[in-house]
Amino acid sequence: LEPENMDAMLQAVDNYIDMENITEASAMAETMVIKWPNREESWLARLKVCQHTYDRAGIQSVIREVKKRNIYLTPQGRSIISFWEEDDGKEEQEHV
Repeated sequence: LEPENMDAMLQAVDNYIDMENITEASAMAETMVIKWPNREESWLARLKVCQHTYDRAGIQSVIREVKKRNIYLTPQGRSIISFWEEDDGKEEQEHV
């Protein structure tokens, strides 16, 4: 049984991550993206799961989708996305 409102689902993602239950955290974040595909919170929940599992490809996939779908981002959301974009650029430069 999963929560119906976004705040409860965000809390569930955090709780699953805290309990190291990444499978459930990932499934909950994916459910949020399906239920609320145009909401920043859904995509940031997915990004949080990728971050916790050191999934660089997943992080980049989330960033691409947010941009492709033109998701409205709050200043905090823009800051988070910008951080990961800058981090990826540094990583690419280190491999050159």
